[in-house]
Formats: sequence, C-alpha cells, structure tokens
Amino acid sequence: MNKDEDAVEYKIHQAFQDGIYYWGTKNYVYCLMQAGKWGVTYHRSTNMNLNKDCKDFSVHESVLNFLPGGMAYTHGKVFGHWIEVKCLQNDSNTAIEWKKNIKKTVGFDKSTISSIESSWSIETTRSKDKQINVSKLIECLCKVQYGLKETFGGKMVNTAQFEWSDTTEKEETLQVNIPPNTKLYVWQFQMGFGEKNNLFSIDTKITYNETPPEKPLKYFKR
Repeated sequence: MNKDEDAVEYKIHQAFQDGIYYWGTKNYVYCLMQAGKWGVTYHRSTNMNLNKDCKDFSVHESVLNFLPGGMAYTHGKVFGHWIEVKCLQNDSNTAIEWKKNIKKTVGFDKSTISSIESSWSIETTRSKDKQINVSKLIECLCKVQYGLKETFGGKMVNTAQFEWSDTTEKEETLQVNIPPNTKLYVWQFQMGFGEKNNLFSIDTKITYNETPPEKPLKYFKR
C-alpha cells in the first residue's frame, strides 16, 4: 500500500454496490444492504469482483437495533414537534392577567422501546448494577438514533438539550396577559420514534393562535 507495486483494480460486483457497511473475515467479505422487500439483509461472498459463493441473510432485529439507523427500521423514524399542553381563553372585553401552575411530563420514557430488551440475557439477571447498565445502553442507542441524519431515520438532534432521566410530572408557573376575546396556547416540544412520543422537553412556548411555534434551533445540530 505504501508503494502501490503490482497494483490491479477490479470492478465491484453489482451485488455490493448498494451497500451501507462492509466488513470481512479470513474467508468472506460481507455487505449490509439497504432495506428492501425482505427487510434489512446482508450479502456474503468470497469475492467482491466475481461474487463467488454468494448468499444473502436477514438481519435479526436484536442486532439491527445496534446498527446506526437500525432503530428507525424497528421502531420508526425520529420525529419532533410541538404539542399543545394547555389552551386558555379570555371571552371578556377586558385583558386579564393569568397566573397558574401547569403540569407537564419531562424526561425520557423507555417503556415505548422496551421491546429491544426482550432478547438480552442481561435483562434476566437480578444484579442492580447490570439493570443500570441496561438502562444506560438503551439511552445510548436512542441518543445515537436521534443524532443521525434524516437519511438514516434521525433528526440530527442535539441530545444534550434534553433531560434523559425517567419521565416525571413537573409544574411550571406561567404568568401571562391575555388580551380581550383571545385564546392563548401553551406548547411543549416532544420527540419520539414512529408514532410514540418518548422524549419530553422541559421547555414551553406560548402563542396566540393555533399555529405551533417554529422548531427551536437549539434542539438540532447545525
């Protein structure tokens, strides 16, 4: 490789041209393919040029969750949007001052993706330390998926902007002025996989119409 002596170039067989990840062993070269009709598969051959002794295999879901972008296939792509948590209406002809505590869910709800633990033997142990490791592992897998580009089912999320402790109910005191005959909307930014919300921001926003706020830039990588 240093002097490139006696170098020969070979064309890569079509079976390997749509690959995402490549790896090899002493006897075989492998290629993880894009998801297709039969789900996510990988291709095996002894020769990338002639595609000799080739065979395709499906990727087990328990393995797929550990591959970048895999959770988007097993649980759905990452989404993020503002959810209305409170609507206030002033039907009078006079502006009013409103001050009240509102409750909201904050944190990370692991139960929405608990199925990924089903094939982990570590989950069957009673060791407190190992249970903590399982929790952290799930958190890490989710953070990776959230941070990926949309091409791989992510949203390029800046995960440091969220609280990753277990979900809890928190109160926030709001004091606002509501103009006459006006509705006020309180929103919370939430994220998740597929159609299930599992990551709840501590931040809230207020609008005076039904249009959600724009997505805050601080939640996303630039």
